[in-house]
Amino acid sequence: SFLMVIFIKLLLNANFAQLGNTAGYLLENRYPKTKVLYTFYKNNDTISKIIGIGPGQGISRASFISSGKYFGSATGQNNPIPFSKPSEFFNKYVDEMWQTSLKSNVGSSTSSQIQSSWGAILTELGLLTFFIIIVFIVFLTIKIKRSINTELDRNLAFGFSSILFYLLFMGVQQNYWEVSQAIFIPIILLKIIYSILINNNRLVWKNNEQ
Repeated sequence: SFLMVIFIKLLLNANFAQLGNTAGYLLENRYPKTKVLYTFYKNNDTISKIIGIGPGQGISRASFISSGKYFGSATGQNNPIPFSKPSEFFNKYVDEMWQTSLKSNVGSSTSSQIQSSWGAILTELGLLTFFIIIVFIVFLTIKIKRSINTELDRNLAFGFSSILFYLLFMGVQQNYWEVSQAIFIPIILLKIIYSILINNNRLVWKNNEQ
């Protein structure tokens, strides 16, 4: 356990040491994931910023697939998608940024690519949907916290919060929310834990009323 403490301390020190560089890169707009969002909000009208440009038109996986370049050849000639074509925003801005990220030295890394589920929400469904999701998450977290009555409930609530924030941060890294095998089990677990906590809370209230 002592070695584990030392390892964690060294790991955290390394992570904290990168915070300054990370903040600098964000301010300089050097991250591909933030650069594509900056480009979107710089080159679209107010309505598009609020409600988005529509599903499959921004940086969701569907948008990349519609280009014909997502699978196989980078030219798109070998894998055309019938009755589908990328949006004007994709052709004008996203495609070049995407191809550039793939040609970088770390192109196979999801951190170096422009795709993300949160980015897809912001570009395709807009700020309105983004804020609705944030409000829902806050509401859900408060409701779960208020459902804690026992030590078991506390442990379940901790598990619920861990899975929930795991899903949220998963959406930062890539378009993982569109991968059913990545989100199906966590969502089922959230539903089960939520049902148990709410049911336990109802039983406590019922017993108190009696």
